[in-house]
Amino acid sequence: PGSRARLDSVELVPFRAAIFAGVKAIMTCHCDVPALDASGVPATLSPKVMTDLLRRDMGFDGLLITDAMDMQGVLARIGVVEVMKLAVIAGNDVLLMPADIPGAIDAVVAGVREGRYPESRLDASVRRLLEYKRRLGLDRQRLTDLETVHRVVGDTAHVALARRIAERAVTLVHDSLAQVPLNRGRGKVLSITVAGRTDLAAGVTFNAALRGAFPSLQTELVNDAVALDITRAAAAAPAAGGSVAGTALDRILRAADSADAVVVGSYLNITSATATATAPRGLVDLVRALQARGRRPIVVAFGNPYLLMDIPGIPAYLVAWGGSSASQQAAAHALAGVIGISGRLPTSIPPYAAIGAGLVRPSPGTP
Repeated sequence: PGSRARLDSVELVPFRAAIFAGVKAIMTCHCDVPALDASGVPATLSPKVMTDLLRRDMGFDGLLITDAMDMQGVLARIGVVEVMKLAVIAGNDVLLMPADIPGAIDAVVAGVREGRYPESRLDASVRRLLEYKRRLGLDRQRLTDLETVHRVVGDTAHVALARRIAERAVTLVHDSLAQVPLNRGRGKVLSITVAGRTDLAAGVTFNAALRGAFPSLQTELVNDAVALDITRAAAAAPAAGGSVAGTALDRILRAADSADAVVVGSYLNITSATATATAPRGLVDLVRALQARGRRPIVVAFGNPYLLMDIPGIPAYLVAWGGSSASQQAAAHALAGVIGISGRLPTSIPPYAAIGAGLVRPSPGTP
């Protein structure tokens, strides 16, 4: 809802800087920006945004890429065929992730036959794409030699930069009982990893780093099947007089009873498949069961940062912003007091935390 003056002074600043620095591609989103286009059409489909703003006003001559074209942000009110044509009219060069690729191609071609745009409009995008492929040498070598990848990415300098970014990004949103950092080296810690069945890296680096500070660390994994079992047990507990004996929830609660601190790391994220910021039922039931048991769980969000809206009563909430090994290690070191915490929220978590919120924990040795 911001004014054009607001956009020019805040949101568009990094885009201008990126264009000035020579960025080669820009992706837009399916958002409504009345200050740029009052018609209500998503920015991705708006000529006023894609052509007038980016091409003419900001002088961008690189590739314009839509957000995913299988999302409800563009499909909710407009049919898929019309969406493809509007994206071309708006000025996009790449139509990203249509659910029906042959249908999308047919729709683009039909737009020419119907006179919605000339064939030269498509030629301009094709020429731009081919030019960038030529600049990258793809006309000479289309494939990358996997043996050479390690010479280009993931070297020592890259890893160090990723670690530094991850450490500075860790944000302690809430800590009502002053549990963070944990009492390093003393006490038993239970680390519960909540992740999708296919996320094999979830918790691996985090638990390894945490075990360095807490040798007696216990771990539990809550995948899709376990989460469903937890929800079923939580729902049946009242009818059974509060008993969850023999269930995954029972096993986790018994492990929590013997721990001095309980950390719940969530690697669940917002995706085009889920398209919601709501916390999964299994996670909510697990956290509530721990609280009902008298435990004081520290929740670490490695994925969706908005979990706090569905579990507002938790005593401590840390956001790590990603499940990469760098972010997992940074979160573990922050909890263990190996590094300080200074991150601030770049977004609000309504109504519990405003933009800029974040508790500070000094670095070791800082007065």
